[in-house]
Amino acid sequence: LRRHRTHSRARTVMVKAYLRYEQRQVWGVVATGTGDTQGALTYAAGGAGGHGKEHLACVALERVNVWDVKRNTKVSQFIPYIEPDEHGVSKPAPRITCVARAPAPSDVFACGASDGSIRLWSPSDSSVDVTLRGHKRDVSALRFSRDGSVLASGGRDSDVVIWDVAGESGVARLRGHRDQVTDCVFLERANVRNGDCIGRALVTTSKDGYVKVWDLDARACTQTRAGFNGETWGVDVNPSMTRVVIGTADEKLHVFDCDRTRDGYDENSPLLAMGMISRVARGRTMTVRFHANGELLGVQGIGRALEIYRVRDEKEAAKKQKRRLKRKREKMEQKAKEAEALGDEDAAKEAREDEVDDGHRAASDEIELASTVTTKHKMRGFAFASEISKKSSDVLCKVAVLLEDNVVQEWEVKEEDEPVKLHTIDGAGHRSDVRAVALAPDDETVLSCSSNGSKLWNVADGSCLRTVAGGYGLCAAFAPGGRHAIVGTKQGAIELIDVNAGEQLAVPDAHEGAVWGLAMLPDDSGFVSASADKTVRFWEWSLEKNEDGLKTLSFNHVRTLQMAEDVLSVQISPDGKLLSVSLLDNTLKVFFADSLKFSLSLYGHRLPALCHDISSDSQLLASAGADKNIRIWGLDFGDCHKSIFAHQDSVMALKFVPKTHYLFSVGKDKLIKYWDADKFDPLLTLEAHHAPVWCLTLSKRGDFLISGSGDRSLRMWERTDEQFFVDEEQERRLESILDEGIEDDGQRPTKDLPEEGEEGIAGRRTLETLTAADAIAEALELADHEIKRLAEHAADNEKAGGKLAPIPPNPLLLGQPPDVYALNAIAKVRPAELEQAILVLPFTFAHRLLDHLHAWLRAGVKIELTCKIAALVLRLHSNQFGRTPATRKSLTDLRPLLRARAKEARDICGFNVAGLTLLENYMRDNQTVDAGDDDDDVAA
Repeated sequence: LRRHRTHSRARTVMVKAYLRYEQRQVWGVVATGTGDTQGALTYAAGGAGGHGKEHLACVALERVNVWDVKRNTKVSQFIPYIEPDEHGVSKPAPRITCVARAPAPSDVFACGASDGSIRLWSPSDSSVDVTLRGHKRDVSALRFSRDGSVLASGGRDSDVVIWDVAGESGVARLRGHRDQVTDCVFLERANVRNGDCIGRALVTTSKDGYVKVWDLDARACTQTRAGFNGETWGVDVNPSMTRVVIGTADEKLHVFDCDRTRDGYDENSPLLAMGMISRVARGRTMTVRFHANGELLGVQGIGRALEIYRVRDEKEAAKKQKRRLKRKREKMEQKAKEAEALGDEDAAKEAREDEVDDGHRAASDEIELASTVTTKHKMRGFAFASEISKKSSDVLCKVAVLLEDNVVQEWEVKEEDEPVKLHTIDGAGHRSDVRAVALAPDDETVLSCSSNGSKLWNVADGSCLRTVAGGYGLCAAFAPGGRHAIVGTKQGAIELIDVNAGEQLAVPDAHEGAVWGLAMLPDDSGFVSASADKTVRFWEWSLEKNEDGLKTLSFNHVRTLQMAEDVLSVQISPDGKLLSVSLLDNTLKVFFADSLKFSLSLYGHRLPALCHDISSDSQLLASAGADKNIRIWGLDFGDCHKSIFAHQDSVMALKFVPKTHYLFSVGKDKLIKYWDADKFDPLLTLEAHHAPVWCLTLSKRGDFLISGSGDRSLRMWERTDEQFFVDEEQERRLESILDEGIEDDGQRPTKDLPEEGEEGIAGRRTLETLTAADAIAEALELADHEIKRLAEHAADNEKAGGKLAPIPPNPLLLGQPPDVYALNAIAKVRPAELEQAILVLPFTFAHRLLDHLHAWLRAGVKIELTCKIAALVLRLHSNQFGRTPATRKSLTDLRPLLRARAKEARDICGFNVAGLTLLENYMRDNQTVDAGDDDDDVAA
């Protein structure tokens, strides 16, 4: 034991501490959308309290950007707060898949994420940040009720979850679909007197090809529609709640009558088919939405077209129906006459019988195509604006569309003319993957390259400084001084960019193949380029006269190193003595930089090494590539120090931290990893990107790095003062894997679902619910122990004739009575997690809760929470309570007390509602009188 302690103490002394890197900024993303989720963007009223001109809220990976479209500026941004774990490290935020806005005057937004969680937030109130967890997989659809009090969500796990927005908790889980829920919409019954909702139904569409109607009062499926010839993708109802339109996998729009005033309306089967409308665009429907005024219908497919349909009013629809029936009668009469001329009396009689009108209105009588918005790239979402331009009277609407190339456009749709594009938000991001990044010598400006050019960014705030059109950039570097930059393109050219002017300068032809690598010479005299044309070329800086006679920077070709294979990357050692290249034949070769004589050949990679780098002391070379391994080489003898399996996919770039043997690597597995090249240990794994990471660059001091990815984002990771140890970091990663296993445990299979649907518990078990259950159990045990201790002391004091000293209070109770302490511990649990936390509790603790409920109800504290706990416990453990004789008396005593307290709380709420209604009517009457007095004054 002594030897073990001595060895442990020595090992503890020798443990090395490292500094942690954390994400600080993200930029380059305007908006993102997917082809199988609803609600990638929505309009939001600007200003405090939701007043003012409209802004546009767009999903941007794990954030939501709010844009002022007219000014092309970002107004605000929602960044979800992720609570750190017990080690103080925050998990990466999941990607947001859809966003929905509550109806005015509320400005609450709901964001569905790829991990199944839903975040509620408000641009005007930063304190509103609620997390709801109910889905196992991506949230694919979100929809608020008309009053914003209820939220419905659908996910890839085929479940529909109903949420109480005010209570911040789940109401019910609706099971019945067998595939991803693609969209949902509320059907609400309003009170004729005051317009309040007196009943709700929910219509859901799914990839299983069914449309289901759910009665939210009974929490059951009441109607299932089939026969759509494929998947159903979008659904919406008009503001008057009379028509439902459903988009499917074909080019058809299915219209249903849901008017409650129609003859033969059935509450259990509200959808009555009216017919179909053929779309102009090909491909499946993606999103279907009515305008707020109910006069327009927008239908977006997977292509480049957004169809705007006009909804006829009652008078126009009746005329259209009359003309249609008239044409039908004329056609049938003509057919009957032709049959009579041929002597076929039966055919003539059948034709005249078909003439009988069934009285039902067809979908084509009410909906007609008004205009089509066509864009250059595919759409990923759209949203109607409630504002309409006052400059022209023929404007139908204003609509915003989200394109797949990181662009948002706003269009004005006119009644007669073609749609007009008003505004475009595209300057704040690339159109495609970010393939190369480079930092200026002062570390204040970063250059990023994409398929259609380059952009210059301010590192401090992430603002776009310049946009330079050009070729497909694969590599980049800044010239000495930072006023110019060079970009190697896929076309074989090397572009020279004037950073201040944001334009390209004239340069000579460079290569005949793609330029894969650039390396600056240590003496700042020029640079080296590597290309797919099997050459490595040396260039030196020069001053050339332009057309205006002014001298500008340029470069000239000096010498060429011919290789036998395509050159994938090139580096110059910091001491300027060695030149290293990686080739397509899986090898790396090292040459003397001055004479270009061969020095070393590095064998070992099983697939081509796509990248490599040399440490600042010119001692180590690290290479990585398509074989997913990182190899550490010594440049003195060319020996391989270590081969490390680094990523789950190809390693695309790696860089040494200046003046250290630490290095960063990025790969197609979306990860950034931090390594110690001396000990060959993985130090950190940085997770944030949502697509393959193509490139990275480090600052001169190594205090931050910038990475570029296929999700079009650039992320800055900054070195902090927080220290960490390798063993602790490995332990934390193992714990996170175990936590994910806990959350994934018990996932329900979808193959045995009943066709009529069923109800389930809204929430799901997570690590947070297990932690909450442990806290409740601990509080109950502590309270019960204290109650028992007080009772024993009271009995002993009674026997001693009251001569015993008072028992000292338990400091763990924080000066509270035992019952109050237990209730306060339960009150600290989030409402969204309370149900699952109580469900996880063993039955013995549920029995203890019954005993505490009596004390809480008698005291009359936190009545709403106490009634909710009682309802949850009785609903979740009703079978066990019925079989346990000891609980029957508790339940019998609890029933009248629970009803009495609930009645008191209901009466108080009713009194307050009546008082607020009276006050509202009083204020409305005074406003009417004041307005009348003002009119009299104006007339006088």
